[in-house]
Amino acid sequence: MKLHLIRHAKTEKIAPSGKDFDRELKDSGRTDTEQLAKYLKSLGFQPDRTLCSTAKRTLQTCEILNATFQFQALSFHDDLYLAEASVIKSLLETCKAEENLTVIGHNDGISDLASYLTGQFISLPTTGYVCIEFFIDEWNELSKDAGMIIDFYRPL
Repeated sequence: MKLHLIRHAKTEKIAPSGKDFDRELKDSGRTDTEQLAKYLKSLGFQPDRTLCSTAKRTLQTCEILNATFQFQALSFHDDLYLAEASVIKSLLETCKAEENLTVIGHNDGISDLASYLTGQFISLPTTGYVCIEFFIDEWNELSKDAGMIIDFYRPL
């Protein structure tokens, strides 16, 4: 079983609305996401299920990736917005056992989850990607240090 964690791309500092939730991708963030899509395509990436935060920046990151991958099972979750690692983990634990999962989310929670699951310090930059492999039968068996990093990407 594999977990693919993606941090949203680079964003504007302040949204016109003044709300963090509404911040949009910068042009450089769009370019970085297109590069990530090319990289993932070269790996044969095709997740069984993708979970995405409902914040504007994660939705835009997802939209760019989805143009390449046409995600088969895509769901949007308000509770992934700025979620702590424990919240993301709880959401993953409700998923089916046969799925390779992708989460498009935010720091610090997404990096904290990767660090917790692998026992290594991981700090995902914007548009950062890490793939963690587990030798478990069910997602509800996720635990500290249970995963192994098998791929890591950061934009140049």
